[in-house]
Amino acid sequence: MHKFISQYIVRICLGLITALSMINFAHCVKKVFGKHVCIRLLIICCSQFHLAFYASRTLPNTYAFILVLYSLGHLITRNETKFVASAGIAILVFRSELILLFGPCLLYGLFNGSVKLRLKLLKTIIATTIISIGSSVLIDSLLWGRLIWPEFEVFYFNTILNKSGQWGIYPFHWYFTSALPKSLLSTYILLFTWILLIPLPKIFGYQHNIIYLKSTGLLLVGFTFVGLYSFLPHKELRFIIYVLPVFNLAAAEISVYLEKPLKGTYLNFIKNKHKLNRITNLRILFIFGCYIHLCVNIVCSLILIMVARKNYPGGEALNRFNDMDHLMDRTDIHVHICNLAAQTGVTRFLEENNQWIYNKTEGIETNFNILNTSNFTHIISELSTEMINEKLLSFKQIAQIDCFHGIQFHSNWLFWKIIHFSIKPCLFIYERKTFVN
Repeated sequence: MHKFISQYIVRICLGLITALSMINFAHCVKKVFGKHVCIRLLIICCSQFHLAFYASRTLPNTYAFILVLYSLGHLITRNETKFVASAGIAILVFRSELILLFGPCLLYGLFNGSVKLRLKLLKTIIATTIISIGSSVLIDSLLWGRLIWPEFEVFYFNTILNKSGQWGIYPFHWYFTSALPKSLLSTYILLFTWILLIPLPKIFGYQHNIIYLKSTGLLLVGFTFVGLYSFLPHKELRFIIYVLPVFNLAAAEISVYLEKPLKGTYLNFIKNKHKLNRITNLRILFIFGCYIHLCVNIVCSLILIMVARKNYPGGEALNRFNDMDHLMDRTDIHVHICNLAAQTGVTRFLEENNQWIYNKTEGIETNFNILNTSNFTHIISELSTEMINEKLLSFKQIAQIDCFHGIQFHSNWLFWKIIHFSIKPCLFIYERKTFVN
């Protein structure tokens, strides 16, 4: 089977598994929060680009996300044994930093009574720990050819040694000011309604203070996780994707909470044709905003889909390289793939020619001595042609790959011409000059 087709099959299967875990989580929400909150939760999740984007990506974060959804579902339905088991597997096998999420989750469960410390729970914790660590060490040691527990090494490197900053550093507030707005879209604004309404329930005519909503504790757990994770210098959106459904659940419950008192008012207005008072108008404005935010999410998601098409130059570069006519019958190809290309779409599924060497050795992209004297016949690099011509005289450019650079807005009565996506050269394919075609 063609490797590229295999990638589609794998990602479709993974996406379906993620969707099933989301459906299971929604089913648990329906049991505890009711049908209306469940429906609103699913609508909000479907309106956001990044949840669907990560649902089928072959990343450990995605595998962990599936277990997180099951674990959170068991937490809110008070199934403490399954909660602890799925949480333990997620932490010990896939993403060790999830202890920052499940620690607050455990405290939340102990506080509201959904988790109780007893012998059965202790046995589950011990069994999950032994099985998870044992399986991870056994399988990964065979794959890596040495004794290894991957998640311990990751935890030691990122947290104990605090070296995650080697992969890039963002300020403490980045998750709150960039990642969450980008992933939640306008739902992030809706969450601030929760804060706004805390002192105003009586004014708006609601029966209970909003802090007594069932999702309040989970919302605090989500923000606690993001806050704790912010202390690590290296930050990526995928590191906090686990709590997006939690924030969406809070937004869904807020929407339903705001809407309930209005049903009788609407009927009364239709029957008697009288003017709504000022407070009722304000409440309607809140409800209108809840529905408008879904439309805004959909529009933003459509824009992000178009951006994503030009945001993976690495995959496009390797595809173009594989399809070059003068390389089709060659068996002596040795291509080096730079870090940027490896992070933007290059996967093992795209390594179509089994006789070629696809090299991803890190740290040599700018080591011109190594590149000049190496056995590389080709290089996929982010270095400009000018620099290559100056520093790497043994190579010549044979292809250029453009990628997304920014969004520009133009005044035009044709709405599809208002937004313009600008591109820029970001990757280049170079061929050794002595390579014989």
